[in-house]
Amino acid sequence: MVSRRSFSIGCSAAIPVSKSANWVHMVEEKTVAGFHAVVLASDSGTELSAWLQARGYHLSPEVTTWAEPYLDQRWYITAMKVAADKNTPDKPILADALRISSKTNRPLFPYREPDSRKDARKLNVEDRLLRIYFIGETRYAGTLGAGHAWSGKPVWSGPLQADQKSALLQKLRLPSSTGPQNWWLTEFEDDWKYGTAPSDLYFTPAGREPLRRPVEYARHGDANGFDLSLCATVGIAVLMPLRRKRTRSHS
Repeated sequence: MVSRRSFSIGCSAAIPVSKSANWVHMVEEKTVAGFHAVVLASDSGTELSAWLQARGYHLSPEVTTWAEPYLDQRWYITAMKVAADKNTPDKPILADALRISSKTNRPLFPYREPDSRKDARKLNVEDRLLRIYFIGETRYAGTLGAGHAWSGKPVWSGPLQADQKSALLQKLRLPSSTGPQNWWLTEFEDDWKYGTAPSDLYFTPAGREPLRRPVEYARHGDANGFDLSLCATVGIAVLMPLRRKRTRSHS
């Protein structure tokens, strides 16, 4: 049944084609990493929700509300569901990690998410640990927009050696030319509360002073407390994007 398939929705910064009010435009459709994915442009969360529900996506009012600020800023929305084989319903469903990339003038992490406090209360949980790994040409700091304080903090920061960079690129399946020539990694930890965040998380340069965890937090694999395998499998790698201005698309 479609209602039991796993799905997720993500954002990537872009400016869609200008159209009349209340429209949904499918920019791209493909099967990738075991998911059936559609990249959509729209100007209405209600219209987007109706479009997805008509095609087998199980959505909630919270998702519709979550999407509105991104649509107002003319972002593309990527919707995914597990690509099950209708001809072999008993065949195991396999899906892999998925990377969504986009160019931006200001590095960010999409910190906002659909309001899940109701589900969190049912599970009797209040927060969860979010770990973000940011790779750039120097150390970076994370802040929320509009002057809001972020609950996360940096716990490790320092340059990566050439062999560490090479190994990480292999684990992430990225080309050797990805990112700046010299990599500086900053690891953040956040006791991420369930709820509605006031904005996404933005990153700004913060000097080149290394930061190390206390000895009791040091992990295997590196005396300084940085575990390369953890970065690739648990964390979220945010690569320093190219500084290019956004361009409008025209039809």
